[in-house]
Amino acid sequence: KVSPIDVVSVRDVVPTTGFSQLFGQIFTYLGQHGVNPSGPTMGIYYDEEFREEAVDIEAAVPVAEPMPSSERVKCRKLPAVEEVACVIHEGTFDTLAGTYGHWMAWIEANGYRMAGPIREVYVQWAEPDGDPSTNVTEIQIPVNKA
Repeated sequence: KVSPIDVVSVRDVVPTTGFSQLFGQIFTYLGQHGVNPSGPTMGIYYDEEFREEAVDIEAAVPVAEPMPSSERVKCRKLPAVEEVACVIHEGTFDTLAGTYGHWMAWIEANGYRMAGPIREVYVQWAEPDGDPSTNVTEIQIPVNKA
């Protein structure tokens, strides 16, 4: 079970290479308001199938308390999810596809089906000049029994 969480977010349809720009917009907004994140950043994927281009994605940063929204940057409460299948991926983002493939096969083999947008929680994210093999990503897939 995943509890509800207050986040500041930007949702857009972008190529996967444009995802980091959404975080830049969020952190600029947080800086303007003197607010620090209260947890790891996350990506929420709304497409039902994998895409490299035109990905419907929401970049989100947890905050301790609700704050004002702007036209572009929204403060909202991510809803609770009653049941998620979670897996921890350690390593570069280039190898995430393999983890997703194995995890989706496990979900199906165990009688579940996806029941909402996938959340990636970036537990540990290498700095731009850091070692991406140290990345730790928690993949949360909302599920229901099929």
